[in-house]
Amino acid sequence: MQALLRNLRFGMRMLGKNPGFTLAAVITLAVGIAANTAIFTVTNALLLRPFPYHDPDQLMSLHGRTLLRYELVRDANRSFQSVAVWANDNLDLTGSGDPLQVPVARISPSFSPCLECSPSWGALLPKRKLVRKASR
Repeated sequence: MQALLRNLRFGMRMLGKNPGFTLAAVITLAVGIAANTAIFTVTNALLLRPFPYHDPDQLMSLHGRTLLRYELVRDANRSFQSVAVWANDNLDLTGSGDPLQVPVARISPSFSPCLECSPSWGALLPKRKLVRKASR
């Protein structure tokens, strides 16, 4: 035990004699610990914790470009419990002052029930039937 105390005192004396080296060592350790903490936080949030949805292992993502494909999948669906669609978009918010471009997500009426969640702000609108004009 006394050897450990002697070594600690010697180390502290050496660090006190070389303040530049001490500062560099402390900064290096601080940056290393901060980077490790940040990487673990991201890994924990994205990979280790399950998604905050009911039965996340039963969710599936299909990629398409048009609403027509969504409607075809939705109408011909025999395999999925429910089908929903979402798309990123930007809308202009106007009022007093300059307009502001706001990122939004457009979702189908079945999106929230599909994930068994509700919006954190606002409310779900009632389902509306899309009426298409007949082409001539």
